[in-house]
Amino acid sequence: MRRNALALASLVTLVLAVSGCTIPGTDITFPWFNGGTTDYTNDIIVIKSLQVTPGTTVKSGQTMTLYADIQNVQDPEKVAGMDLPEVSIDLYDYCTNLFENDPTGSLNQECKGKFRMSPQEIKTCSWTLDPRSVNLITPCQLKVKVNYQYKTETITSVTFIDAAELEARIRRGEPWQVSGSTTRGYGPVKVYLEVETQQPVPDSDSGQGAGASISMKIRNVGKGYVKDSAIMRRSGGIGDETGFIPPVVSSPLGWETPCDFEYTRIKAADGNEYDGIKLVRKETTPKFCKLLAPDVDVEQTYDITTSVGYDYEFRKSINVQIEPR
Repeated sequence: MRRNALALASLVTLVLAVSGCTIPGTDITFPWFNGGTTDYTNDIIVIKSLQVTPGTTVKSGQTMTLYADIQNVQDPEKVAGMDLPEVSIDLYDYCTNLFENDPTGSLNQECKGKFRMSPQEIKTCSWTLDPRSVNLITPCQLKVKVNYQYKTETITSVTFIDAAELEARIRRGEPWQVSGSTTRGYGPVKVYLEVETQQPVPDSDSGQGAGASISMKIRNVGKGYVKDSAIMRRSGGIGDETGFIPPVVSSPLGWETPCDFEYTRIKAADGNEYDGIKLVRKETTPKFCKLLAPDVDVEQTYDITTSVGYDYEFRKSINVQIEPR
């Protein structure tokens, strides 16, 4: 990804490439033939801690300060050369009318607006709160969220074999089954793409209907929330310089049934409607597609690279108590 990628609209992109891939964020070539799944860290921007001074219980008229330590938990070596996430922080619920001032306006200067965070960086943001006079002990839950846009890549292998070669291996009693491999990159929202067909998949010589059946869904596997519970095509976000860009689906092998996500109109929290893919119980409905089989000489592995762009929120809260003077 380039730096301007984080300034673009949410997007789902699928690309099929020839075997010999690199783990996202590294320069390490992954040995697909070994099989297995590699998952990078899900949540990458987290609220490490919330603290209140002088304490979580104060008396009316006693100024209190809320501190939020936020951290980018990525490994610096594994994301070298990639974009730094652009982050914003918000005290979004503070028991309106309990404080003399508007606490959101007291956010320290270095945390206002959007800012970028380097891997392993910890940034401390603070708000000053002045409790009003109360006659009874009054509890309040202060809620903070950090918002960021990100793009996560997944690479899934699929192996094809010459139909005659497969028949010969079976006849000779030789082992022939292989396990596909998947690497899911950094980020809380990932594409889960599974090759449903047993591998290796017979090539086009096997006859009509040859190909690899694939199931695919988008899942929120982080501890936070996808903004508006949908993957939005929203201008001004990931993947969109000139307006709305539809998902890209390209394959040198071709698709009998394309892996195209279907967008619907969704009303967002900002009051506007956008084309989006809705997440229900933290995931989309499954999408089923079929990859056409190529003609291979003996055996060949291909890599399906999928990526998803999204707006994400990580939230944390702390309980405080205001007592009469």
